[in-house]
Amino acid sequence: MRIAMLLDNPLSEDQRVLREAESLISAGNSVTVYCVKNNFTASEILNGIVVKRILSEQVFKVRNNNYLNQKAKEIASNEFDVLHVHDSYMLRLGVRIKKLKTNVKLIYDSHEMFHEWEINMPDASLWNRMKAMIVRRWEIIKE
Repeated sequence: MRIAMLLDNPLSEDQRVLREAESLISAGNSVTVYCVKNNFTASEILNGIVVKRILSEQVFKVRNNNYLNQKAKEIASNEFDVLHVHDSYMLRLGVRIKKLKTNVKLIYDSHEMFHEWEINMPDASLWNRMKAMIVRRWEIIKE
């Protein structure tokens, strides 16, 4: 099986994704991770994982529809059977890819726990708690 993964970091030290991808490869699958470039090489192979760092910081912006559409087309032009979205920021991109490739299975596997949000901090002001509640609610609606 050919698996594509979307990741919101450059896969430099993300052990959860590395372990999962290595396990999938050892089971006979191929894995390509599309992730954020930052200051890393654009592409490489890590323990059999094909890493393509093609995403910029644009992926995190709210008003990025054109960018997401462009990247969705670029990624969808590749062959894969499963699209594994690792983080909530990547879900908007993953949904666009799924719309272009309706035959692929989409897996959403978010690990965000939001422990450090203002809403969860005991010494946060009432104003910051209210803002955090509104922003978090918006994130849940988008998700």
